[in-house]
Amino acid sequence: MHKYKPFWTKELTNQRNTSAQAQEIAENSEGKDEEQKGRDVINWRREFAIIKKQISLSKKEIWKKLISGIDYKGI
Repeated sequence: MHKYKPFWTKELTNQRNTSAQAQEIAENSEGKDEEQKGRDVINWRREFAIIKKQISLSKKEIWKKLISGIDYKGI
């Protein structure tokens, strides 16, 4: 069963895929020098931070739309 997420967009899906690719690269960095491993991990963390920020902003935007559409006179 799919859980409904009104805040989820195609941009978030693309960013999640980018973050997952960066994670794969960082976790599979055997045979690379320490400097490159560090850059891979930093890139992964950066991509993860970006997706977290975008999710947070998307949730706030959807919440504002929901709240602005409420008819308080009908309560």
